[in-house]
Amino acid sequence: MALRIALAHPAEFAGALSIGGPFPEGRSPLSRLDLARRLPLFLAQGRDSENYPVERSCDEIRLFHAAGMAVTLRQYPCGDELTTKMLSDLNAWIMERVTGVEIPCEENQTVWCEFN
Repeated sequence: MALRIALAHPAEFAGALSIGGPFPEGRSPLSRLDLARRLPLFLAQGRDSENYPVERSCDEIRLFHAAGMAVTLRQYPCGDELTTKMLSDLNAWIMERVTGVEIPCEENQTVWCEFN
């Protein structure tokens, strides 16, 4: 739902987060693509998710890349549960957007996938 709302009103938001939820279908979610390209997105996904499989996120990354959108996809070693690591990474991502200061990654951390 966060992605659907943010993409419908991209000028109103500084970014959008999705935790374990796929990209919205129907109702033309990219109808405001010119503005949506300026909207950073963060997608958190469990590697073993049954609700949002890795194959679907790979297809969505291709869509985001083709559309020229800025997206960060982060996969975690879990299923469909919310983890404290997800929340920590979401916090860091939000703070980077707010402050403009990049927060360095910890060692042995899964690499961020970013497309701009």
